[in-house]
Amino acid sequence: MEEAALIMRRMLDGTGGAFDGPHCRLEMMLNNPAPLHRVPIMIGGSGERKTLRLVARLADACNILVPEPGESRRKLEVLRRHCEEVGRDYQDIETTSLLEIDMGRGARAVLESLREQHREGIQHVILNLPDAHEPATLERLAKEVLAPLRD
Repeated sequence: MEEAALIMRRMLDGTGGAFDGPHCRLEMMLNNPAPLHRVPIMIGGSGERKTLRLVARLADACNILVPEPGESRRKLEVLRRHCEEVGRDYQDIETTSLLEIDMGRGARAVLESLREQHREGIQHVILNLPDAHEPATLERLAKEVLAPLRD
């Protein structure tokens, strides 16, 4: 994953050239046409020793996958320490989490899960909604969860 992130960063930044790593060897990286603006890289995962260190070094955003209550705060503290170690400003990294929500638990429980993620330091929550193919589920999400959050 580290090599893939390094390659992507160089391809997207237009620095291309050759790459010779333990797993990948590229004679010429070419991304033509180059992006009009910097393309952010998000790395998802919760591994404290490798994944979050990789986020600190190379990513623009992290995604904590399906955290338990309190876990996001702890993971972000680890990320902050890794940022300090590599000389990176922690504030430059967008913090996200992936939550699976079940509207069957009720809107109040879903709202509390989202608010807790905010309290733990998550800026954006990506929702995995298993019944998203059902219009009634989406309508209920919009009315009972998203509307109150906007207010």
